[in-house]
Amino acid sequence: MKPYRILFFISSLDCGGAEIHLLNLAMFLKKAGHIPAVCTLSSGEGALDTAFFSNEIPLFRLPLDSLSELAFPSKIRSLKRILNGFGPDIVHGHLYHAEVVALAASFIQRLPLAVTRHSSGLELNGARRFAARLIHLRARAIIAVSGEAYEEAESLGCSEEKLELIANAVDTERFKPMNTSEREDRRKGLVEKVFGDAVPYSAGTIIIGSVGGLKSVKDYPFLIEVASRVSNDVRLEGRGLKPRFVIVGEGEERRRLEWLLKNKGLQRVVALFGYSDELERIYPLFDIFALTSKAEGVPLALLEAMASSVPAVATDVGGVKEALGDCGLAVPHGDVDSFVEGLSTLILDGDLRTELGRRARVRAMEKFDREAWGEAVLDIYRRMIFR
Repeated sequence: MKPYRILFFISSLDCGGAEIHLLNLAMFLKKAGHIPAVCTLSSGEGALDTAFFSNEIPLFRLPLDSLSELAFPSKIRSLKRILNGFGPDIVHGHLYHAEVVALAASFIQRLPLAVTRHSSGLELNGARRFAARLIHLRARAIIAVSGEAYEEAESLGCSEEKLELIANAVDTERFKPMNTSEREDRRKGLVEKVFGDAVPYSAGTIIIGSVGGLKSVKDYPFLIEVASRVSNDVRLEGRGLKPRFVIVGEGEERRRLEWLLKNKGLQRVVALFGYSDELERIYPLFDIFALTSKAEGVPLALLEAMASSVPAVATDVGGVKEALGDCGLAVPHGDVDSFVEGLSTLILDGDLRTELGRRARVRAMEKFDREAWGEAVLDIYRRMIFR
């Protein structure tokens, strides 16, 4: 069978869930004998550029500060050069701005168009809803990563025959538990690295981790408020339990979060780790995973934590509850009391943490297998091409 040439469009290659989703998909397609390439709308290098280069996946740039620049003849010429140079069989857009550019590309060369919706209630508001309807008319496939994203596409007039619900997936060989002796040494090293000598590691240290870009939608100020309450829980103090929160990621909200931590006097309770490209060596060090997002699809960070046997407390948004199942606690977004109680429950009950972590690993392997996910997307491409 002739390999498919798939050109993906995405707004940037910063380290976010949609971007990692795209990297995983491109790697799967390459392994399956197909030829993926990526066009980013950012002028600067993203955190994941190196990962694409190292996997020999071609990268193109079409810098756009605004979608209005698509009306510039120079931008259209640049887009045509990319299309002519790569010669795609399919164009596939991820995130709103890139969907619009992929739509333009599909018209320019009469190519089949696919888009993936990574969240609901976040990107398609106001005038964007009209653009989404145009995309639905042109696209041959709309892939939703959660039930809520599927329903949003339906509400915007997407026909059921074009809609596909395919949740995110996780590499359970990469993300997995760590053996006990290595884990304990690394946990101590992590605490020393992010807190320094001011916070000694002990048998009572409980590491609550969160992974994601430091941006508004992740609502880390909410997590900081939760950390403030949990750290003052007298039940934990009486048991010698010392919760320490580690946020892994980078982004535009760093200064605000640093100010909040200083203002609340929480520098010994919450640490900003920064960006890491070795998350598989960090997740297993967590006792609990915390997700505080205002909106999500099916968050990859949650799936990676589950695959690493880490129980979670998460806000009940998007596809979180359907991903989590019975291996964690989902609470309403904005409900500080419920989030605090959920964390305290898991901190106090080590047996419950162990059991939920075991279930989480099993669920990740059974429900979110990367090979099955990749084959499902590939099957959509086959139907698009032979339609």
